[in-house]
Amino acid sequence: MTKVGRKTAVVRPFEIRSRVEARVEQGYAMDLKPPPAFSSGSNGSSSAELARARAGAPEPSTETPFGAHSFTAARGADERKTRALLDELLAGGVPKDIVLMLEADLRPEHNAKAFREEVLRRFPDPADRKALLRALEVAERAHEGQTQTRKSEAGGLSHIPYVNHSIQVARLAMSELGLSASSVQAALLHDVVEDTKVGLRELSAEFSPPVLDVVRDLTKRKDEERAVYLERVSKLEGDAAALKGLDRVHNLLRAFTTRDPDYLDRYIRESHGVYAPKFRKEPLSALEPLFTHLLSSLEAYRDALRE
Repeated sequence: MTKVGRKTAVVRPFEIRSRVEARVEQGYAMDLKPPPAFSSGSNGSSSAELARARAGAPEPSTETPFGAHSFTAARGADERKTRALLDELLAGGVPKDIVLMLEADLRPEHNAKAFREEVLRRFPDPADRKALLRALEVAERAHEGQTQTRKSEAGGLSHIPYVNHSIQVARLAMSELGLSASSVQAALLHDVVEDTKVGLRELSAEFSPPVLDVVRDLTKRKDEERAVYLERVSKLEGDAAALKGLDRVHNLLRAFTTRDPDYLDRYIRESHGVYAPKFRKEPLSALEPLFTHLLSSLEAYRDALRE
């Protein structure tokens, strides 16, 4: 991959603190606070730099995952494949803070555990906790066997369960926007109807109307043309709009594993036209620096793929 030509200054959407401190004390879905060592705009290209960036960070968890249907984190060959992907992105000039976010993101076992811990911290009501953990279980069951790999993506995600995406969107909904328990449930379930055999009728037997309404708003119908769906997305309001924005933030991060510049063209165009306006309004405005940083860096990555 050709090295990205332009240098992108590291954006600090939140107060900079160490990765270890942020993980231990806050358990954020992604390392949104780049480490102080990367506070400049320089983009080194050696894998040794990524190794130094990892120094002091906790190793991927080896403990038993929560839930009978949780996936096990990458081991052996899969872990080496992921690290090779991260090293390639760094060598290609993808900003170091984004590579570190992606490294933290590709730890599904840790992310599922952190989600449960965050639920206990943020929702004291036993009914809310029960509903949230049930939503996690339903999402894990529905997405079981699905991975995050697309045809145009590198092999480094073939072992990452798809439900990791749903969990990360839900964690952002809690940690960054402080959304309600019903909206966090919807975040966990937002791709279930569209991408699995579980329908709204099955979900209605267990979840409240506010949860179902948001899931319905976020679901692309099987007979719905993409242009029609995007027009509908552009008109979303309230928590549905917020969750769709968080969904795009996480998908922008994941898009750095895609090697198809034509796919990235469409994705970038949609991000500018449909999603960018949402980040100029509350509550997503708090994440606009991160959204903009990911999007501009993805444009540079796409351009490098074409060189």
